[in-house]
Amino acid sequence: MLWPDNESKIDLLNYQSISSAITQLLSEQSRLPVSIGIHGDWGAGKSSILAMLEDAYKEDGSTVCIRFNSWLFQGLEDAQTALMQQITSDLIKKRSTIEGFKQKAEEFLDRIDWIKSFKTVANWGASALTGAPTSSTIQDLSQGIEKLKEKALGLESSDIKDGLSELQGSLRKAKPKRVVKEISDFRKEYKKLIEAAKIKRLVVLVDDLDRCLPETAIATLEAMKLFLFMPNTAFIVAADETMIEYSVRRHFPKLSEEVGGAAYTRNYLEKLIQVPFRIPALSENETSIYLSLLIAQNICGTDEQKFANVVNFARESLKTPWKKSAISTQKLEELIARPLTNDEKELFLMASQIAPVLTDGTKGNPRQIKRFLNAFITRVLVAEGAGYRDSIKDSVLIKLMLLERFNQSAYELLQNDCLNADEGISNSLSEQEQDILTQ
Repeated sequence: MLWPDNESKIDLLNYQSISSAITQLLSEQSRLPVSIGIHGDWGAGKSSILAMLEDAYKEDGSTVCIRFNSWLFQGLEDAQTALMQQITSDLIKKRSTIEGFKQKAEEFLDRIDWIKSFKTVANWGASALTGAPTSSTIQDLSQGIEKLKEKALGLESSDIKDGLSELQGSLRKAKPKRVVKEISDFRKEYKKLIEAAKIKRLVVLVDDLDRCLPETAIATLEAMKLFLFMPNTAFIVAADETMIEYSVRRHFPKLSEEVGGAAYTRNYLEKLIQVPFRIPALSENETSIYLSLLIAQNICGTDEQKFANVVNFARESLKTPWKKSAISTQKLEELIARPLTNDEKELFLMASQIAPVLTDGTKGNPRQIKRFLNAFITRVLVAEGAGYRDSIKDSVLIKLMLLERFNQSAYELLQNDCLNADEGISNSLSEQEQDILTQ
């Protein structure tokens, strides 16, 4: 069994404590509007927490929960208008039964279209002034090139001149006052939209922001400003702070470190996020329990009830993470109501043995721990396919893999010693083992 490298549907790390804290915080309307950050390294479990929040509001008729993944729109759509359009379209899907709401939403979409059109015109204007087309200009051009070719076939030179003059005129029409008014009207119309939806709260979950290119990440955060401090609205942003800092530095390359540039990059996200939640790295004890759960999941297979028994026991243990509380083989047998085979016992005991090294090597990162186990399972499958599975002892293989992953030079020395020895047995390692046994 391989463990999927994506958000988990089952809470193996007691992250429900974070999601429940956020839902409790949002339960009081007086605390809205609010922006919340879920911060952690790549693979720390941010997306899993967003999935738990999404699930928590699934049956709540007074709340509309929308998940926005800016990474999916990267290169395909402007991040700002994509966010606004998804919020509106999801509201239409979830509140379409309310009389008059769809019409109100369509009017709001028209306003979004105006903002998008203005940005397109602005991009063409920038291209005309600088001689270098922006990315969205290129996209607009690629989408409309065939139509332009068709129309151009039947035009005289005078028609083309008139058309260019008209385009030049349109580029000059966008005035700052008009933009300010449109943004102000946009916010007013948004308030009316939320009132028409008859909801207590709109929760927008922004995911995978730290996977985006710097310009997309910044554009999404800038789009959020339109909605910040709007009635009944909560934004929950999952992002690695260091990646956002990097995006800010790329977006403002002229910021000097000597005049507070470093402080600005750190403060940029903090100004947008009012309530931060930082996901801590797993401790050695938490890593041991997490490994035990992953292996128990493998042992239980499709028997969801037996695995649920193990998860519930582990959650009780995780309530006191400062205590040593590994799951024993005896306890696992009791929870799944059957004895473990010798291979299962060996694999399960191995979890507690490798936890210290794996915690230190992965810095307590759940995704890297899972990927390491997947690499182990893959090696076993390769051995089966090659016909020498019976010659491999799992506990030895996984320790060799730890050495290979976290101490490459020592692994290469051991590998060379084995290759140069009879029967593939390291003489140096045998001598060291013998010295320990005779002490």
